[in-house]
Amino acid sequence: MVVKKYIVIILFMFFTVVNVSEAIKFENYNVVFNINQSDGVHGNIYLAMYNNDSEKISNITYILPHIIHNVKVTSNKNISHIDEFYEEGSTKITIKFKDPIKKGERCYINISFDGDMIWNKYGKKMFSATIPAVNSNFTMTVILPQGASVVSPAEGLLSITPQDYTIDTDGKRIYIRWNRKLSKEDKYFTATVSYILQPVNYTTNKNALLNDFYYNLLLVILVLVVIGALYGVYYEKKKVAKRDKVIKELSERVNNLVNDLNTLKIELENKEDIISELKRKNSELVDELSNQLESYKSDVIKLNVKLEELEDANKKYREELEKNKEIISEKEKIIEDLKNTIKTYKNNIEELKKKIKEYEKTLKNMLMDILTEEEKTIVNLIKEYGEITQKEIVEITGMSKPKVSRIVADLENRGIIKKVKIGRINKLALTDKFRWE
Repeated sequence: MVVKKYIVIILFMFFTVVNVSEAIKFENYNVVFNINQSDGVHGNIYLAMYNNDSEKISNITYILPHIIHNVKVTSNKNISHIDEFYEEGSTKITIKFKDPIKKGERCYINISFDGDMIWNKYGKKMFSATIPAVNSNFTMTVILPQGASVVSPAEGLLSITPQDYTIDTDGKRIYIRWNRKLSKEDKYFTATVSYILQPVNYTTNKNALLNDFYYNLLLVILVLVVIGALYGVYYEKKKVAKRDKVIKELSERVNNLVNDLNTLKIELENKEDIISELKRKNSELVDELSNQLESYKSDVIKLNVKLEELEDANKKYREELEKNKEIISEKEKIIEDLKNTIKTYKNNIEELKKKIKEYEKTLKNMLMDILTEEEKTIVNLIKEYGEITQKEIVEITGMSKPKVSRIVADLENRGIIKKVKIGRINKLALTDKFRWE
């Protein structure tokens, strides 16, 4: 029953990878399993792919027939989401990209994880891993823990399968590697390694360490003796060199002092000449400053006179300013009176406007009183419509056309209405004199 389930998982895994590989070419397929001494296995799967057929690939699904954990996925493409699904002893990993892999574009995926792939029986351990197969250059490496040695799991059984492997070591750990061309027809690749962990001989290591300690101690003592002797020779040479250096420096300082003394004598003689020259220049400068001082005094007297003149002018300006202030005050009063007069005129104008309105109202009433009923009807129609034709008046009032013509002619002669030509039509309107609001 277990074998049947295992076969179903392998077939499901195979068909999933085949569906993807129809659009993707796998250029490299590298798998590394690192086993520690606690039977823990850390796996790393590297897939280098090339989209040679599909317009775009948005996700990749990878299935391992093992239960794994601590899964981490990295890629040169931006990953939007990673799904993990566990079923019947397998792990399904679906990787979704933010930007799909376009046709002609390369992509790599690196899947790292931890898993339980070690069987332990009677001290003998067996590592077994199954990987889905695709058309690719395939490499699998199994790194055994330190102190491990390869053994046969039982009589008549091979220690490592399949047999086309190479084995190497760095002196501490054993590396077992398979390099081959995989084909999707292989469906899967399974590798097994049987090994045991050898106990470490701590007693032998302890004696070796003790012997190394005494040897290193003797070597250190000899090195210290040689260093001490060399330092003594170096110290004596340094003392002699220091003494010679001090004597040389003192000689140079004495010579420098003698040279400085001679220089000072020459400078002193030069300074006496300089002092005489400075005295002469000082006398000339005093005379020049005295002359300038007299000139400045004369300028100060002139400035005082000018200042008095400016004060008198300022006084006159202030008097003029006071007079101007009085004139400005009078002008302001006149302006205020004018403002009041203008205000009075405005009030009078408002009164006149009111009277004109009352007059117009009275005139309208008087005009309406002297008009006949038929004339009032025609005047009111013209007022209501603003502009109207005689024909429209006939239609609205029902009067005869001759009667309307007679009344209109009479009103026009009296200056109450007027004819306005609009295009080819004459319309009737109130004259400006009788146009009431």
